[in-house]
Amino acid sequence: MVNVIETLTSGAVKGDGPSCLRLGRLYYVGQGVERSERMALALYYGAELSDDVETLRELGRMFFEGDFAPSDAERAARIYRRAAGLGDPESLLILGRMYQEGIGVERSSERAWECISEAARRRPART
Repeated sequence: MVNVIETLTSGAVKGDGPSCLRLGRLYYVGQGVERSERMALALYYGAELSDDVETLRELGRMFFEGDFAPSDAERAARIYRRAAGLGDPESLLILGRMYQEGIGVERSSERAWECISEAARRRPART
């Protein structure tokens, strides 16, 4: 476990989004490190600055569901917007649903439709 934490710490210091996310989870639950929600949130912020859409999508889910992070639908929406801006159709779809229901964002059928339509356009064709 020590080697894993050292490797993740090294990656997090370099700004690697997946490393920040994984190490943040360990701090959030206190697995292999002393539990620290403050350290976890700082690492999640580092992950939020990454350009890795999978990391951003997972981080958005964590804040939306309150899993490994305090529940915060507004922050989840900001994170999903960032991933969507990087071209992630799944984040666009989730964001569209959030607009449809008014969760973490102001309810807007128009914005929901825009996000869902854009997600459909960006999604790769199935073969």
